[in-house]
Amino acid sequence: MAEKLDLAAALEHLQSCHVIGPLIRRYGVIHHPVLDDPYHHLAKAIVSQQLSNKAATAIWARLLHSFGGALPKPGVLAGADAGLLRQVGLSRQKAASLVDLALHFERGDLENRSLSTLESGELLERLTRVRGIGPWSVDMFQMFGLNRPDVLPVTDLGIRKAMAAAFGWEELPSPQQMVSAAEPWAPYRTVACWYLWKSLES
Repeated sequence: MAEKLDLAAALEHLQSCHVIGPLIRRYGVIHHPVLDDPYHHLAKAIVSQQLSNKAATAIWARLLHSFGGALPKPGVLAGADAGLLRQVGLSRQKAASLVDLALHFERGDLENRSLSTLESGELLERLTRVRGIGPWSVDMFQMFGLNRPDVLPVTDLGIRKAMAAAFGWEELPSPQQMVSAAEPWAPYRTVACWYLWKSLES
């Protein structure tokens, strides 16, 4: 089973980094609540793709409201009317992705309990079978759904921008450049990314 995040150890490790250390001192301890329901987290990740936090939050709230205030069980969502899903603000593609996710859980192809035990490679292979879930969504799931300590989402635009600013790069970095620069942050690259995202708010 993959290792869970030890925040105190992560902060101690990252304090000495010339990039992340100052961010820790500026923003203090950052906590991210962990969702213990992979199905819930993955559904929310699909809704949030390529949207601002504000827009994603609004659509997610409308989706839950349309089902009585909670995410419906997979069997219910799998049979949801496409028009209803579109009315809450989902694109046709995202509506289809949510239904496909629900179908995978309803059939037992994906299970909350087993997902938390899979290593990164197998998790990527399993989850990307679902329509609309790609590497970015899998990274977000590992970071915020499974609380895994050492994830570097090289396809995330925010992290690319934050690293370019932090390291003084004139252009957005390639995945290889990001991996190389982030080596000192291992095995706590997830926490380093929390602070990089936070730096974009300034």
